Amino acid sequence: MRRELLKNFSLFEIYETETCFFWFYDVLCWMEAKEGVLLTLEGHVDEFLLRFEKYYNKEPIPFISNRINSYSFNILDSVKFPEFEMISCFFVICHSENDLMHVQFGKQFWKKPFIIFESPEEAIQQLKIALKKPETLCFFP
Repeated sequence: MRRELLKNFSLFEIYETETCFFWFYDVLCWMEAKEGVLLTLEGHVDEFLLRFEKYYNKEPIPFISNRINSYSFNILDSVKFPEFEMISCFFVICHSENDLMHVQFGKQFWKKPFIIFESPEEAIQQLKIALKKPETLCFFP
């Protein structure tokens, strides 16, 4: 599904960690966590910074998390990395009510715009519309 939805974007790299996969595209970073993991930024920040400098020249981009699996996120990361400058906003795609509850709770701790979607199609549709007018990218109704 991701491949078809993002076929018009240029893929730079697929990066796998022990907990998740990242797809670095020309205008966004797409992430899918592995089932049942505790997702944390601890220990991965340097790798992210290298990729963001290499691919985006330190320009902030949207970060899309497609929650196809059940996982936990270390909420303390929002305190440790509150201004994660390379990310302009978070798009989170929730596939269940349980995901939605977890994401709504976590949303209150992040300082960046945080937009929740019910499907990957909806997230990408909104992204494509917003890319035509970048100043509105992270501020959907």
